[in-house]
Amino acid sequence: MNDDTFFTDLFFFASSFARDFPFFFSVCVSLHHSGIISSAPRLFQRLLLVLIHSFFLPFLFLPLFSWVHLWTHSQIQHRQQTLIALRRAALPAKPDISDFCLLTTTCSCSQTISII
Repeated sequence: MNDDTFFTDLFFFASSFARDFPFFFSVCVSLHHSGIISSAPRLFQRLLLVLIHSFFLPFLFLPLFSWVHLWTHSQIQHRQQTLIALRRAALPAKPDISDFCLLTTTCSCSQTISII
């Protein structure tokens, strides 16, 4: 990795975050103009590039993670609503007193209500 590709990668990466992370962009520009990075050993340059990418790459995936989280949450809600609907459908209907009275010929409705 030569200095030109390092700075090209660094500034391409920094420019993509310049709108959202102006502090990061200003630090990169000040490091470039001070000559600290170009005079540093290659190991330090690579380490700095890895640190920058490992810190800011998760921000790239935040929209994806939030979409997956919302989708999973909606699936869980849908499943819970389905289970509630199934439980309500499985509950026995309340018996209608008038139907029960019509079926019973030996007792009066008052006795039937007291049995229930």
